[in-house]
Amino acid sequence: MSTEQILKVLKNERECIKRQNGKCDRNCAKCDLCLPDTEILEVYDFLIEAYSITEVHINISGEESDKLIEIINRNARQGVRLAAIPYPDTGECYPTVTVTTKGDTD
Repeated sequence: MSTEQILKVLKNERECIKRQNGKCDRNCAKCDLCLPDTEILEVYDFLIEAYSITEVHINISGEESDKLIEIINRNARQGVRLAAIPYPDTGECYPTVTVTTKGDTD
């Protein structure tokens, strides 16, 4: 599934929800925004699966965390924001650090 297709479906579904605030007669079969259920479900399934596996928790020391942040910042490409976010220690020896990437399409 392409990013273009995912964005098309998500933008379409967003517009559908916006229309439901007084502009929608709930006659989906005649609506220009109506997409096949299979296409919408495919996007949701893809995103659910992707987000289920994109977050990786690793246990590292404070020193390793500082080094990781330094490496991430040094290697960040133009237009890409990277962050290492230390979570509070939950009784483990070392805090958990999550690395996420986010493009410039806010």
